[in-house]
Amino acid sequence: MAHAIARKPARSARGFLLIEVLVAILIFSFAVLGLIALLASSMQTSIDGENRERAAIFASQIANEMWYMKTVNLPAADVTNWQNTVAAFNVQSGLPNGVGSVSVNGNIAFIQVTWKPPHGVQHQYQTVVQIP
Repeated sequence: MAHAIARKPARSARGFLLIEVLVAILIFSFAVLGLIALLASSMQTSIDGENRERAAIFASQIANEMWYMKTVNLPAADVTNWQNTVAAFNVQSGLPNGVGSVSVNGNIAFIQVTWKPPHGVQHQYQTVVQIP
């Protein structure tokens, strides 16, 4: 019966497996970093979308009140309360650096909501309401 004889690898092949493992780890690390960057980008896109949705809801709130009152000339207290709600930013309501404005020209109201997220550019949402 022949016994298996362990051979030593050739001198030029020594350490080759270690280099292969290091290259594989390097490639895997770049892939993980790419996934982390993708996750951060998708989170920012989600937050931007949520802020746009909030702006549309705020504009809709004041427009609905105008329709309910059957006039675009709302009492100053109602407009001030709405502006305070837009500006009251926290996790569940308001917009970052949010400002709401309503300007009236005859029976047409121009509603504008602006906000600026931290480390971002200013955004705005506008809508027009006409009460016959």
